[in-house]
Amino acid sequence: MYIPKVHKGLSNSAAIQFAQKYSFALLNSIIDDQIESCHLPLEIEEKEGQLVITGHIARANKLSEAILGQNSATCIFSEPHAYVSSSWYNHVNVPTWNYIAVHMIGKLRKLDGKELLRSLEKMVEHYEEGRKDRYRISDMSEDMLVAHLQGLTGFELEVIEANYKLSQNRNDTDYKNVIKMLMDSDNNWEQEIAKEMLALRPSLK
Repeated sequence: MYIPKVHKGLSNSAAIQFAQKYSFALLNSIIDDQIESCHLPLEIEEKEGQLVITGHIARANKLSEAILGQNSATCIFSEPHAYVSSSWYNHVNVPTWNYIAVHMIGKLRKLDGKELLRSLEKMVEHYEEGRKDRYRISDMSEDMLVAHLQGLTGFELEVIEANYKLSQNRNDTDYKNVIKMLMDSDNNWEQEIAKEMLALRPSLK
């Protein structure tokens, strides 16, 4: 992913917050000279300063070959994006597109049985939080759990590269005007972009 210098500098904490908020990601790897991709929910945490994501796929999924082979892979987290009209600036310019995307690039590592179970428990706890009569992995019988785990391939991936493309190169006047125009939109994603832009420059509140 091309990252201009002005758009670099996303902290680990900001990357974690974004990946947790938009956790349904795209896993990509190359197998037999072909790009294989899979949409799936992922978990993220920081271990000794290193960002780590974990997830699982069906063992029958071709990407299992990439995990077993410890292939290089890229996980892409992306959601809100918005068109930015050049008419929103106080000078003549070209229109652009604001977006947030976090790429996590590294080598895949297969999770062993206990690691996979912990990963599943963590994911279920995440998505069941706050639900009435919440479900837990421990609700499954031992036989059902063993059968389920046998049909999965769990993985871990380290390293992160991040890109926030949110008009960081604009002066405060243009930046504030873009926020206002996006916030006034009926499009939820455009409103989300406005909120993320404001978070980068809280002094404009």
